[in-house]
Amino acid sequence: MEKFVTVIHYIIEKLSSKPVAGGLELSDSALRFVRFDKKNPVTFSLRLPPGVVHEGKLVNPAQFSEILKGFHEVILPSEKNKIIQTVISLPRANIYTQILNVPKIAEEKLNETANLNLEAISPLSASKAYLSWQMAKEEDNHYELLGAVIEKNAVHE
Repeated sequence: MEKFVTVIHYIIEKLSSKPVAGGLELSDSALRFVRFDKKNPVTFSLRLPPGVVHEGKLVNPAQFSEILKGFHEVILPSEKNKIIQTVISLPRANIYTQILNVPKIAEEKLNETANLNLEAISPLSASKAYLSWQMAKEEDNHYELLGAVIEKNAVHE
């Protein structure tokens, strides 16, 4: 039985795709990328020229695109056209966060309540922003939620 399990594990391992994945931090002055090669983190960083990103907003998209293509070649030099699945960390300057205190209510109403509270405190209209929240703390008579708002255009760029 143990040999059978080993053979099945080997077959699944060979048939499984192993995409390159990592995290990319974007700031006004640099790009930082980390991925795991087996169990060890491998990091890459690149300074951005002034004027490409300013206060968390993309100023020069064409230049930024060329920089990303070059950065891809640094990360995967032998696989120029391979897609790198990436989680992107955007600059804090674009994100508005706040702790929301809401009364203890039925859990099925919590999402609606949180979203209404976010819309009320948001500096942007709901149609121009992404709104999200997460439970921070549950007390006897209320919830503390961490709410976040970011402009849609900043994310799409």
